[in-house]
Amino acid sequence: MFVRVLVLVLSMGATGITLLAIRQQEHLAAHELARTRLEIMRIEDERRRVRAALARELSPAQVRMLSETLGPLAPAIQALDAPAHEQEAVVAQDAT
Repeated sequence: MFVRVLVLVLSMGATGITLLAIRQQEHLAAHELARTRLEIMRIEDERRRVRAALARELSPAQVRMLSETLGPLAPAIQALDAPAHEQEAVVAQDAT
């Protein structure tokens, strides 16, 4: 009888510890998500400030003139939905 009670107490303790660990992981994930959202908001605010500053400094005619002097432009970041082998081909082509 003593062994059964001991096994029951130990198994309940292990279950409790497991549930606490899972709960702690959920709290950590929620904290990380909130921190990431705050960082995204900060970056978006900075992007808006930079765009506003550029809009104050450059007219559309100046942008057109700058783009004509630079020649054909390519995206700085490849599309995320493009397959990896296509992205590697573009990078290899740009390197030559």
